Amino acid sequence: AFELRQGTRADPRGKQPGDVSECLGIPELQIHVPAGSNMAGISRFYSRLIGAQVLSFEGMVRVVCGHEQILSFIELKPGIQVQHSDYHVSMYVDDFQGIYSRCEDLSLIFVNPRFKRKA
Repeated sequence: AFELRQGTRADPRGKQPGDVSECLGIPELQIHVPAGSNMAGISRFYSRLIGAQVLSFEGMVRVVCGHEQILSFIELKPGIQVQHSDYHVSMYVDDFQGIYSRCEDLSLIFVNPRFKRKA
């Protein structure tokens, strides 16, 4: 089992005993992306690196995140500006260690230099 460590101490956060809990958060988040976005690339990222179930449609990618949560990427029509700059999204995952390793292999991991430990 994967666990966070700092020196010889294990960090128990992230390990929750019991059954899957009921989703009380946001069941779906829609993220608008500019016309011409690489929808196939978004789909590959979430399916290959995250290991999520991905449903691809014309102009939309839907990512199933854990239990009862969906992250939808919706391509806007040409000429319509995206009204956001950044998102920080948390999602349920089953294989944190595998995801971390795959992303690290592609240099996609950012560790804030203010913090000494790395997951």
